[in-house]
Amino acid sequence: MTRFVRAAALAAAGVVLLSAWGCGAGRGVASAPPVTESAGTAAPAYRLRAGDRLDIRFLTDERASGEVPVTPSGTVTLPLAGDVKAVGKTVEELAADIRAAMAPYLLDPGVAVTVIQVGIQPVFVIGEVEKPGRVESAGPLTVSRAVASAGGLLRSAQPASVMVVRTEGVAEPTAYRIDLASVLSADDLAQDLELVPNDVVYVPKSFIGNVGEFVSFFFNSIIPAQLFYLHGYDMAHPGERWQ
Repeated sequence: MTRFVRAAALAAAGVVLLSAWGCGAGRGVASAPPVTESAGTAAPAYRLRAGDRLDIRFLTDERASGEVPVTPSGTVTLPLAGDVKAVGKTVEELAADIRAAMAPYLLDPGVAVTVIQVGIQPVFVIGEVEKPGRVESAGPLTVSRAVASAGGLLRSAQPASVMVVRTEGVAEPTAYRIDLASVLSADDLAQDLELVPNDVVYVPKSFIGNVGEFVSFFFNSIIPAQLFYLHGYDMAHPGERWQ
């Protein structure tokens, strides 16, 4: 059953990424995406996500002010102006867009935007961890916290070469190599990258030398194999649910 749970966790993460990038034509799996390799860096400014709750306060018109959610489609709804895209923006960027959207309706569309509640953010942790699968957090989640939430590292893990595959908030799919060993030893805490929704954290058994080759293998070999394994398991065990 442990093997099945690991396969299911990996396949679930793969389905999220495949849906984000689209399937390869005529193959049913994604072709290798372009990849950018980056070292772990200090967390950037917070970018809004679906499920966040915001206070939008117009400086000269209290009637237009109020608390609004960032919808699953990634927008906030304003009186008169309608929907404005919010996901992926900082509060400053959203405030600028709101000012532009409300300019036809208010003499002074000055506005302050505040995050009052952060939505639940899902990521996936797979590979050499105790409990691979989906991890959720209502606040900022770093690589080390995500791995801890997945039960921690197995003895077979190679923490110096943890990979983070990201599709959201970037111009193109991006792979980050994280030296988690340096984070855990407190030698380089800047490596502890803050995750964004649907990031996949992969803990390998051995050091990954080429990031591009890893992502190509991940999408074209690992994910299809796990989906095939799960399909075979479902055929042999109809109605069974994994925990």
